[in-house]
Amino acid sequence: MNYKTIGQLLFLSFCSMSLFSCVEIEDDDETNKDDKKATEVISISTADELFRFAERVNSGETKLDAELIADIDISGREWIPIGFKPGNDYLGYFKGNKHTITGVTIVEETIEKAYDFENSILEYAYPVGLFSRVGSEGDIQGVELKDVSIVLPKCSQIGGIAGASSGRILTCTVSGSIIGHGGIGGIVGHDYGTVSGCTNYTSIKGVHDIGGVTGLAVTYAISCKNYGKVEGNEIVGGVVGCSGAKTILFNLENYGDVSATTNVGGIIGMAAGEFYNSVNYGKVTGSDFAIGGVIGIIDRGSLAVLGFSYGTPDKVYVENCINYGVVQGPEEGTHAVIGDIYDEDMLERNKLIVSIRNCFYDFSANPLLSDVNALRMDSDTKDVLNEWVAQKPAKHETVAFKIWDVDETGKLALKKK
Repeated sequence: MNYKTIGQLLFLSFCSMSLFSCVEIEDDDETNKDDKKATEVISISTADELFRFAERVNSGETKLDAELIADIDISGREWIPIGFKPGNDYLGYFKGNKHTITGVTIVEETIEKAYDFENSILEYAYPVGLFSRVGSEGDIQGVELKDVSIVLPKCSQIGGIAGASSGRILTCTVSGSIIGHGGIGGIVGHDYGTVSGCTNYTSIKGVHDIGGVTGLAVTYAISCKNYGKVEGNEIVGGVVGCSGAKTILFNLENYGDVSATTNVGGIIGMAAGEFYNSVNYGKVTGSDFAIGGVIGIIDRGSLAVLGFSYGTPDKVYVENCINYGVVQGPEEGTHAVIGDIYDEDMLERNKLIVSIRNCFYDFSANPLLSDVNALRMDSDTKDVLNEWVAQKPAKHETVAFKIWDVDETGKLALKKK
């Protein structure tokens, strides 16, 4: 198989390897140093300082850089997202330094007033999170949110860190609870940039396009983990809800239970693009169709059928994916790794080509399931995969990737970093 070489883009570089392209991200400490012209870096150590920073950004100072220098508790105070006004996307560098912001609370009444829902029929289009919109120059790193509470059943594009992002969200952690309508992720609702090295513990409930880390991934979701419970109606994944034709998903792990009616997977609900090196441990439950331990459905219509202009895929790559979790659903349309593949062209163009290699599942967890796209794991395979999962990044969690492959004898083997 010939794999395409992907050029440097959005601070990512992809280097050609024997099976697929690997990804390298610049160290966050060096990020944008030469590009930053702002002379002010705001140090935030109290709740009042955080609110004042948000007010300045929301008043038009969108390129403000800031860093947390202490843990902050804003419990009991309703939060209006940073950059919520159209045209006020956050374009600065916000460094969390692994400090915790506790108690981000966003309620319907506050958002309806701030976003002026009474005069808009597009309430679903207003992103909500600690940040509303992060622009392409925006950079959010090392932020930890604790006890997040977002209850917005009418809204879409909801995430703990950001509702929508075209920038970079790296090494962030979120815990708490999020309830919304669609496009919901524990880290970011709609991701048009890069989300990498992030971990979600948030329980998430919505209707469609729901993921533990991101509801919608258009470009890159890399080295992220989900431990939260994820529930929805359709297009629901433990890490990603839906991906597009140009999306690259790499090194994703899910440990939380995932449930939906249809198009539900342990890692991703509806998949297109490229998808590598991911493991599901969580229980996956569905009641209708396209229920898979790793992927709910592979579909050339991902995003395109929703009217997005990110291209319709001609090829989808799935490699090195594993399911350890229990998968439960109707006999038809439920499989140990990939629930279903929809390769028919609704617009009568070329047939979708799907390449699937080196996918495995734990037969002891799913003795009644089969999957023509995957192999049962034997004891040797489990040992290698356990070693792979236990690997620690050599340098930084956003730049070191755990890689495994099948050797010439057909056995699993770890690749050296």
